[in-house]
Amino acid sequence: MTGASKAAVPAAAPDAPCGLVARLARLPWSDALGNWIRGFYLGYGFEVGPGVLRILITVLVIAVQRLMGRQPGKASSIGRLLRHELNSVLRREAVPFAVFVGAFASSYPLLRALLADALGPRRRQWAPALAGAAAATAIVLDTSKGARDRRTVFALYMMVRAAESAATSLVAHGKVPYFAHMDTLLFQLSCLEIMYSWFYTPETLPREYVGWISRMANMDQRLIEFLRAYREGRIRYGVHNDMLDAYCRDNHLPTHMGDTLYGFLSCEIVHPHDPYSCLGNARTRWVTGFKQALLLYLPVHILPSLLFRPQSFTSNPASFILHNILSASRYGAMPVMSRRVLGT
Repeated sequence: MTGASKAAVPAAAPDAPCGLVARLARLPWSDALGNWIRGFYLGYGFEVGPGVLRILITVLVIAVQRLMGRQPGKASSIGRLLRHELNSVLRREAVPFAVFVGAFASSYPLLRALLADALGPRRRQWAPALAGAAAATAIVLDTSKGARDRRTVFALYMMVRAAESAATSLVAHGKVPYFAHMDTLLFQLSCLEIMYSWFYTPETLPREYVGWISRMANMDQRLIEFLRAYREGRIRYGVHNDMLDAYCRDNHLPTHMGDTLYGFLSCEIVHPHDPYSCLGNARTRWVTGFKQALLLYLPVHILPSLLFRPQSFTSNPASFILHNILSASRYGAMPVMSRRVLGT
């Protein structure tokens, strides 16, 4: 009787609200708060950093000029310059981007922990990807002036990083065999997509990026328009067109050489400044492009090291200079190789 009575007593129902509170309490709130603070200041610093650097350089130049006994300039002009840069540092437009970075950095660990708990052991490996996708929606908080171009930059960057993570995961699980320089191949495929977009759909790339590639490629815009027209079917080989007539006249070539009625375009049209040697044109453009790229990347490598790790220069100047030249050379060779792929 006593046993039957005990069996008849129903089990207590779980307290759902308490379970939810306990689950929320287990989330990494301290990590999220720390990430938000670091992300906010990182985003804000990214926006106003160039202005701060210009202020520091201006003050440093004035101090050096005074030490050398030179007149640094009119006080009114210097004051206007400093006020302009200070306004750029304190501008409100920098806050939305900082809020986005902070929100993204703080929401990711919370969402990852929550999804890992909700998905269970069998599907827990999907938690990081789903959490990253959900946290990335915080980009709508960035309502600053350059938000549209910045979203394109982030989309391109995240696509490449996602492809890299997917490839690493496939190799780690034995789904894809590992081979040397796999990361280099992935980088080349990413560059291929960017250059293809620059040729045919430049509106999908940030304007600054399109301008930088155009300056490094140093390719006549009329040739690029010709390639786009051919891809879109607006011109065909074997059919007359005068799209390159002005280009031919500017390069002292007969106009019929740019007319597709007479078949494929010759090398003289593609690289008129070295019309008789494709190899010679590639060599000349490689050297010119490498010099341009080296002048661009060398300050990028040297200045941060001098500002944040000056002891690396003072302890061994020769090694410091050689290391930075080699690093800048490797980065500088990348856009130059893109030129070689263009064949211009």
